[in-house]
Amino acid sequence: MCYVHLGHNCRVGRGAILTNGSQLGGHSEVGEKAVLGAGAMLHQFVRVGAYAMLGASAGANRDILPYAMSQGTPASHLRTNRVNLLRNGFEGDRYAAVERALRACRRKDRDALEALAADDQPHRADVQLVIDFLDSSERGVSRFGKPTFG
Repeated sequence: MCYVHLGHNCRVGRGAILTNGSQLGGHSEVGEKAVLGAGAMLHQFVRVGAYAMLGASAGANRDILPYAMSQGTPASHLRTNRVNLLRNGFEGDRYAAVERALRACRRKDRDALEALAADDQPHRADVQLVIDFLDSSERGVSRFGKPTFG
């Protein structure tokens, strides 16, 4: 959309939506089908995971987990990005697996996350994506905040 700035060496995944006024610092990455709200800003080397959302006017100086919704400056994870996941065919067991993975991240329960990925379920690749994202983070992952509803 208009007035979007991509710094040098940025990577934007297939189907990602960068709304008006979004700004990406150098070497930042936006995953497949991720959404950046109006005026969202990424510090250099920050990543937004696949299917995640960084809300309007938010500023991220650390990585945003795949499948998560985040907001604020500095951005913090609020909850699962339900709307984007449902729009992209995540439902039933697949959606539940993603939600359990993010819940384990919130609790900092690496064992539960590993158990989900090791479980013989058809959607363990989604959980493994979260684990790989955590393991490859260089700037660290944004904290979890208190969800706001309204």
